[in-house]
Amino acid sequence: MTRYHAIGRTEQVGGQEIYFRSRGEFFYCQYLDWLKQAGEIKEWAYEDVHYECNNGKKYTPDFHVTHHDDQVHIHEFKGPLLPKNVTQIKALLEDFVPDEFQQYHLVFMRPPSPKVMAKAPWRRLSKLQVMNPELHIHYIGSTLNKLGFKD
Repeated sequence: MTRYHAIGRTEQVGGQEIYFRSRGEFFYCQYLDWLKQAGEIKEWAYEDVHYECNNGKKYTPDFHVTHHDDQVHIHEFKGPLLPKNVTQIKALLEDFVPDEFQQYHLVFMRPPSPKVMAKAPWRRLSKLQVMNPELHIHYIGSTLNKLGFKD
């Protein structure tokens, strides 16, 4: 089992008590707070807004990140790349494209292995990225580890 497994507990980050479902989300939240303290971003919020998609389903992004120019970006944290994640992301990009967001960021703990990259979900995600220029993919695990956000 990976270190970034579900924890289901409340932690304090940035002076807020927040219930996290995964250790990775907790680490990423600490990272966003570090960016805020360093002046790199204006604000962040965890699961603070719920949206209704064009298909009637509800969507709650993991993070809203506000930059100093007041652009708000959605950051969705994912541990490993799973086929269901790609299906969810594809549906989200088709059904939920609010005008107030300039960018949508997918944050993974680490890049996929060459074996995983050869599989259909990864190829579908790469195609989605080409078709949706507002979609950005990041691998944050090594950065979090270097900054000390680890077990």
